[in-house]
Amino acid sequence: MSHERENGVNASDAQAGGGGTEAGHSAPPSPQPPFPSQDPPPRSRKAEIWKGVGLGTLLHLLPWLFPVLYFGIGIVQFLYLIPAMIFLRNRPGMVQGLLIVLGVTFLLNAACFGYVFIALN
Repeated sequence: MSHERENGVNASDAQAGGGGTEAGHSAPPSPQPPFPSQDPPPRSRKAEIWKGVGLGTLLHLLPWLFPVLYFGIGIVQFLYLIPAMIFLRNRPGMVQGLLIVLGVTFLLNAACFGYVFIALN
């Protein structure tokens, strides 16, 4: 029995037919990779939408370079928000946030323009 322990085979394996490499026994399980998968953590949909809203709000600061553009921000915003949406097309949450900012800005601009237009008539 001491000879069997030196070879790494216990008595029950010796009686059953050997060290597990003969027919009838399965191969040892494959080892786990040494490191966990390097996939990035999943993104929260709400967080992505809020990032898009924040980015859209920051992009609305661009017309400060040419303040006259704020008079037509409802249309001018398409010049920088559409390319941003194309650039972020693989992140639908951020695109959705940009669309929210685009819609709110467009409607607010239209309402203000309508109010001023009616007030002047």
